[in-house]
Amino acid sequence: LPEQTRQALQEAFFLFDYDKDGKITSKEIGVIIRSVGLNPTELLLKEMMNEVNSKGGVVDINGLCSVLSAGNRYSTMITTSEELKDSFNVFDKQGNGTLSVADIRHGLVSLGEVLSNEEIDGLFR
Repeated sequence: LPEQTRQALQEAFFLFDYDKDGKITSKEIGVIIRSVGLNPTELLLKEMMNEVNSKGGVVDINGLCSVLSAGNRYSTMITTSEELKDSFNVFDKQGNGTLSVADIRHGLVSLGEVLSNEEIDGLFR
């Protein structure tokens, strides 16, 4: 793992280590990983949780970094700028490089996120 990612994970890890024993449960892995900007799929997250569960259900920071580093897990959780542009373009219905509120609303609804007008307006404040 890159040092910057490792440091961010360590900071997040200790925020979730409520009893300060240096370990977290497998259930907290997803929240920690996502809090540092990584985007694991649900399948990958389950795989990592199962790995931790098979070793007692808890993991320390070094164990978490090892679980993330196994195979190509880490690289699959990073969103590249190209992927972000591609995602943006999916919702840019006019093809003009901007997203309207209607575009975003449509995208969210098509993904199953039903938000009120106030909630959508809150995204832009």
